[in-house]
Amino acid sequence: MPNLLLFIAYNLFLLLALPLLPFYLLLRWARGKVVFGCMRERLGFVPRMRGAVWLHGASVGETLSLGSLIQQIDGNSLVTSVTASGKQVASQQMHASAVSLLPYDFLPSMLLAFARVRPRALIIAENDWWPNLLMLAYFLRVPVYLLSARIHEKSFAKYKRMGWFLRPLLSRAQHIYLQTQEDKKRFAQLGLSRLTVLGDLKAQNVLAKHKGFTPAKRSSAPTLLVGSLHPGELSYYTELFVTLKKDYPDLRMILAPRHFHWQETLVSTIESLGFSYALWDGTEVSQVLQENDIMLVCTLGKLFSLYSHADIFYLGGTFVPVGGHNLLEPAVFGIPAIVGPYYENTKRVADELAQAGGVVFAADSKALLEETKMLLNDNDKRAGNGQAARHWVAAEATRTSQVLQTIKKALCAFVIVITLAPSACQANPLFVAINMGNTVLSLRLLMKGASTHGVDNKGNNALHLAVLRDLSEVALELIDRDRTLVTAANMQKETPLHLAALVNRELLTKLLLEYGANPNALDDHCWTPLHVAAGSNNLKIAELLINGGAIASPDDEGRLPRELASDQVVAQYLFDK
Repeated sequence: MPNLLLFIAYNLFLLLALPLLPFYLLLRWARGKVVFGCMRERLGFVPRMRGAVWLHGASVGETLSLGSLIQQIDGNSLVTSVTASGKQVASQQMHASAVSLLPYDFLPSMLLAFARVRPRALIIAENDWWPNLLMLAYFLRVPVYLLSARIHEKSFAKYKRMGWFLRPLLSRAQHIYLQTQEDKKRFAQLGLSRLTVLGDLKAQNVLAKHKGFTPAKRSSAPTLLVGSLHPGELSYYTELFVTLKKDYPDLRMILAPRHFHWQETLVSTIESLGFSYALWDGTEVSQVLQENDIMLVCTLGKLFSLYSHADIFYLGGTFVPVGGHNLLEPAVFGIPAIVGPYYENTKRVADELAQAGGVVFAADSKALLEETKMLLNDNDKRAGNGQAARHWVAAEATRTSQVLQTIKKALCAFVIVITLAPSACQANPLFVAINMGNTVLSLRLLMKGASTHGVDNKGNNALHLAVLRDLSEVALELIDRDRTLVTAANMQKETPLHLAALVNRELLTKLLLEYGANPNALDDHCWTPLHVAAGSNNLKIAELLINGGAIASPDDEGRLPRELASDQVVAQYLFDK
């Protein structure tokens, strides 16, 4: 159970801070930002989605990063976002069953949201960790997965100071998937475990999106695209364009700002340059570029459709201390990118793309001009850099897809239905109590002679469910009463030991092995529990299984367990064994 004192203290703090809420909303209004979006959803009236997988991302990028996972989910899914723009883009581009704004993190609104959704799992992209959202999930025994979590080097000191708060908040997550090895080290230093390096989840999404993209006719003029532009860096690109235009009279530029509250300033600045320009209204891009020197794009969610018109991409937010944005989208189109000195938000991707040849760095306006000229003057270099970027994204997508398969398998295991298979155990109170995660009630029912027979509609017996809900005392009592439960398999031919490895139950893994569980049992993909542990990158469980007699046999695709591990330490351990 999460720290009850932390839960109480946090909600007392929110209660004391409640009078400040009107001032915060007024400040958002003064800055031209959306104040409420949808007050009904903010208060907890999210779509009623019993048993859905709840996926959450802070804004547009984080929400879209969940796209490839949503397509693999069996059953209903609810996507929430903090921002109205995130909700809008999710509604337009994602295949979720429902989309909503995230309720305010006040206890009543979050309780109402959980009551309406009754999620079977909660998945949070990156670092949008709202305390009541997480703690209520733990209290209600909802499995929590943190995807693409990260801690920037510059922020780590602050996170360490907040370790007393973050440890109990994040330690009960089923698993934490990090973006980089450096992130894994930082999370480990905070005292957190069950960590796996995932890579950048957005790689799969952009690759899939690119495959379904049909490029429009493009202009023959060389074109520069500045994406996610911020106000303080506009002068870098206007000066660049003015200088280059003298040597490249056919040159064109597309400017796509990150936010639109400064649209008037942007337009007036471009107008003062004396070049022909157009504010894009959806007209064919090639036609706009044929008739104008500069095209301004102040429409949400259209940047992806513009990459095919560009020869060089410039990452916005890197000539001001913002930290940069998405480099994967231009890379998948095979466009070389130029990045300024502030790129900490995308440091790993930028550094690895630079190492591969798909990105070049420019420290100032002089370097920006030199790097641009070099790429404009050398078609082969420009094409080679772009090809290197595309290959890197494909490799990154392959790495993340394997981990996503493990997550999908875990989500399938958590489809534990209270309406049990009617032919076997309809309305069995023991199954209901285990499914609720209630140890006391489950043990009391067993003491009163409740039947341990029957399965749910996934073929899970009572021991399967106790493993999934991490009820070790209940599992031990079930084993004492009926040893056949230990080796029984569900419809996917998974034994309780498979599920213990899948959802990282170390104590239960040891218990099952002691009571005769077969470490070499095969599920319907010919995966042994060791395959499952490798796919989950759980070194301790892999060690327990090998010590318990597990053998590294190939699955139905000929893969050994070590080939499923994306963590180098786990893969090396399995290789050595």
